[in-house]
Amino acid sequence: MKYRFFRSATALAALAVLATGSTAAPLTDTVDTLADSDRWYYPFNFTPGFRADGPVFAFFPSQQTPSPPFFGFNTRDGEVVLQFKPTLPAQAQSLPFTVTSARLEWYDAQTASWDPNVGNHELGEPQRIEVFAAGFGPTYSENAWTGGETYIGGGDPPPAINPFTPQRDRDPYPRDLVTDAHVENDVSAAVTPWALGVPDAGYIPGAMTDAFVVTADFDVNDATIQNKLQADLYNELSTWIVTSTFYADPANSSGGGVNAGLNPRVLMTEAVGVSGYGASQQPPRLVIEIEYGAPVAAAENWALYQ
Repeated sequence: MKYRFFRSATALAALAVLATGSTAAPLTDTVDTLADSDRWYYPFNFTPGFRADGPVFAFFPSQQTPSPPFFGFNTRDGEVVLQFKPTLPAQAQSLPFTVTSARLEWYDAQTASWDPNVGNHELGEPQRIEVFAAGFGPTYSENAWTGGETYIGGGDPPPAINPFTPQRDRDPYPRDLVTDAHVENDVSAAVTPWALGVPDAGYIPGAMTDAFVVTADFDVNDATIQNKLQADLYNELSTWIVTSTFYADPANSSGGGVNAGLNPRVLMTEAVGVSGYGASQQPPRLVIEIEYGAPVAAAENWALYQ
């Protein structure tokens, strides 16, 4: 059993002198990692781990029959699970470090037509792309997850068999930043994502000629985010869920509709080389920048990770 201790604030400020020297420039590293596993975690993804894109969307509109929450799907339904295996730099094994920036990047296709400024959904909350830390259990664990496992969530039995079955928890599931609770069945303002996905500044809905990047920047000054990213680097394993509160349009969201670009999508590893999406796309990536000996907070605290 392996334990890692992280210490922040005034203690790290003192260690910075030992690690880098009082007059030397800070020592830094960038850990840039492509997705090791990407999965559209959706009940009708019959070949998990082998899909070019994953539409991210929320509940079905109220005009569906039967209407939510009785339709049988999770309220925050279209989800993409991304797992990374970052390599901890050699000197980080012996020197204290702080994450100074972190971002998750993925591409959407040139056929995208969703509007990032569309406004609120019918429940009165903003439509947005969200990133959550992935929670696991009771069936799966992060260390064993590969992306090819059986889907767990939604109705039981599946909605295709009985659309009136109640929603149930997913495994893996999106973790609320503040409460650490399951949020796959809540699209209210009470949910706090870990980051928000923002399309490239040049994105024009319905007028793109190439794939474009969507970026989710993490607030590394948040203690929960800072500690998780440090733990992920030490454990060399980092798993995230991308979803959104955009409407799910059944005619267009599954990849084979009239306009699949009406919902935001994550282009996965399998999409590289698919010309219809655009030539520039790459697999999802996690980029973490660290500085050795840098303090992150005004108050000292200890955190224990297994």
